[in-house]
Formats: sequence, structure tokens, C-alpha cells
Amino acid sequence: MGEAALMAAESGCGLFLSNFRAALQWAVPYWDSQQWQPRFPAINEPVSLQWVRQAIAQILATLQPENWLAISGMAVGLTSTSLGAALSELQGIILDCPADWGDPYRFNLREAILQAGLISQGDRIYFATPLAGVLLQHRDRVNVPELGSISTVILYLDVETTEVGLIDLGDRAPEPNNWHQSSLPYGARALEQDIFASLIYPQWRSHYPDAFAEVVGELPETAQSDPTQRQSLDWRWQQSYQLNDSCAEAIAQVKAMRSQQQIVEGEWQGHPWQVAYEALEEQILGSFWQRLDLKLQELVAAPRQIAQIVVAGDSLLAKGGSLAARLAQKFPQATLTDLTSELPGVQLAKGLARLPLLPAFLDRDRHQYGDYFLLAELLQALPPYPFSQGEIFQRLRRQGINTRVCQRRLLALLEGKLPPLFAPVALTAEAPPDAPTSRPFPSLITIAIKPIWKPASDCTSS
Repeated sequence: MGEAALMAAESGCGLFLSNFRAALQWAVPYWDSQQWQPRFPAINEPVSLQWVRQAIAQILATLQPENWLAISGMAVGLTSTSLGAALSELQGIILDCPADWGDPYRFNLREAILQAGLISQGDRIYFATPLAGVLLQHRDRVNVPELGSISTVILYLDVETTEVGLIDLGDRAPEPNNWHQSSLPYGARALEQDIFASLIYPQWRSHYPDAFAEVVGELPETAQSDPTQRQSLDWRWQQSYQLNDSCAEAIAQVKAMRSQQQIVEGEWQGHPWQVAYEALEEQILGSFWQRLDLKLQELVAAPRQIAQIVVAGDSLLAKGGSLAARLAQKFPQATLTDLTSELPGVQLAKGLARLPLLPAFLDRDRHQYGDYFLLAELLQALPPYPFSQGEIFQRLRRQGINTRVCQRRLLALLEGKLPPLFAPVALTAEAPPDAPTSRPFPSLITIAIKPIWKPASDCTSS
């Protein structure tokens, strides 16, 4: 883990992986043909998602009581005794989850936590959106009127996504159903990849056209999501430690630019390279803004009614003030609060830790009724003959399901819309070239292609 893992990998011991969080939302591991599926491309051999999940469980297991002394230095402001006392009384775990990520991510992390033995009950593991964490951590810096409410747009640049939200902040605690949240599948890591691919790598390649060709491979287009291609690129880079370190150092130099007149210079393999802020703004940040603006247009129907904008997450989001200028033009009546940080994960964790004090920020219905849970309950309730919507809902209520709070998702399932990524990415027609590989599994292939039930002519389903 951390520096120790990197040193072990450099010595040829094991496989080094980082930035693998996005892979957890692609599928749930399953056993087929004597091996775990799905598997992801890497330099030497494919990597099983189950292996990744087990590695996460081993990392989390370092929080077990017998490891208190070893990890005491990781808890800033706590002695080993205080940390041990807190962990021994652990009653729940709270994690963040992007607004548009589905049950595979929640399921995989929940299983890793249970496997690590940190907690014994899955219903004590909670998920909240990053935007909830931002508001919980920074309530004293966000304008919340004592009377009435103000329309607020919140932006959070996460590693894998950019979270966008619209909420009315006021004297009443916000209810999850009144939030409008969405995820742009393009975050800080994609921005870093584009900085390297568009601004740095072309200069390196001009001196060594064949260097690292296999490792770099095909590069994604600037500002385009391509999550599986970007994940695959990350993993290929990580297996070439020299390239990975060089990339990280060069990207860090570019990200450190503060002035619009600044130029950063570096040297690679004895050859100089340079990047001007103007290029960063025009080629990278400008393209990112175009994507973000489209997402804002989907979310906000009346820009002039927005009174407040909160920007948080990675400091790259507010680089050079260009985003602030664009937001001011788009939302002329709004005030801007910049909460970006060099350590956004720390700020987010502090906010999520406050969730028990303000439980209104928790989506209780989603916590109680996950998509996989509803699908399982629905399959148990299905009669062996065509049925009406009213009949199936009545059966579900007999099983203890509050159909009122999850009616929308139940109707989607009855219409044949399975939970996102219920079948692994590689089994769907939309699978990109760098998608995780899976052996043919007849049941999953059938589910991915055909609906498991269909409407009958008399408005019932079969």
C-alpha cells in the first residue's frame, strides 16, 4: 500500500495498481470457466476485478485492532489510543458515491468492507454523494438564509467525475428527492491525462517516436469521457514505472501554474519541453468547460434565478480564474464561493463524517432499496402467469416493500430497464475496444440482449 506497494512493484514483486476506483462500477465479479470474470487489460496479464476487490479488502483490513499502532500516524490529531478506541466502537461506515454511479460500485465496496471485517452488517454501510459531503463540511462558508431559500449550483471536481447539483438552500434541511444531481464522467484524472496527451507527450514523442509506444497506446480525445479507455491507459502507464513517474512529475508542474502569463519548462531524456498557460486554457480547460456547460444546461433551466455557485474539489477546477469568469457570465446574478483544495479528499471525508449529525443528507430510500435488491424481490414476486402492475405491486407489499418510495425504479424494471451495468460492459453492444474482457456467459449475454419480461397485449406483463 502506498510507497511500500510502489517499491515492491518496481522490484518485480506483484502488480502495482492505482486509480482503479472507476473499475468498481463496471460489473460485479462472477465465477465462470474456472476463473473470475470480468478481467481488465494490463501489460503482462489481465487483471481480475475480483482481485482488485480483494486488494481493497486487504487495505481496509489494516484498520483492524491489531494494526492500530501501525496506522496511528495516519490519523492526524489522534493518538493510537484514541484511534483504537474509535475503531473498536465502529458502528457504521460512510463512503461517497458519484450521483450517476449504480449498484455495482456500492456492491463491490460493501463486499470489500465486509470481507475486511470492519463491520458485520451491510446495512451499516452508507453512501452519500460528494455534493452532500461538500455542504456538510462547508455549511459555515455557504450562504444558507435563515428564512426562505436560495437556488444554488454546486460543482465538485472529483478524480473520476465532475459532480453537478442544483439545490434550494434555506431554513429547512434539504431532502434528497429535492436535489437535482448529475455526474459528468470526466474528472481530475481525465484532465491530467489530457494535459499529458495534448501538451507534453507530443514534445516527448518528437524526440523518441518509438519510446513507450506499447505503453502509451491509443490516447483518448481531449475532454471525451471514454471511461474504460482511460482506465486501461492508466493501468498501462502504471506498469511502466519510468513513464508513470515522468508523467506524474510533468503533469504536476503544469497543474502548479498560477498565472495566465506563466510558462513551465522541464526536461525529459535530456530534451527540453515547455507548456504555456495559454495552451492549458485553450486546449484543456476550454474543452472541459464546453462539456460542463452542456451538463449545466441540462440541469438549470433559468440561469438568472441562480443566486449562489459553490465550486469545490480539485483545485484544477478553479485554475487561473477562467472558470469563475465563465460562471459569472452564465449566472450573472450569482455569487461564487471557491472551496477548491489541494487535498479535496480530506475535505470530503470530513464532511461525510458529519452525516450522522445531519441525516437528511442521506438518501434513505436508496439505502434501503438498492437496485439489485429490488430486482431480486421483483423476481421472487413474479407469478408463473401474465400479471398486472397492480398485482405485482400488491405482492411486493406483502414481501414488506414500500412500493411508494421506490415506485419509479420498480416501473423501470417492469419496463425491462435493468440496473445500470447489471451485465458487464464487455457483454453489451456499446462496449468500447478497451472494455473489460469476459468469457461468454450465456445467461448474462441473454439478459444483455433481451428483456427478461415483456408487456402483453392486454396491458399485463409476462
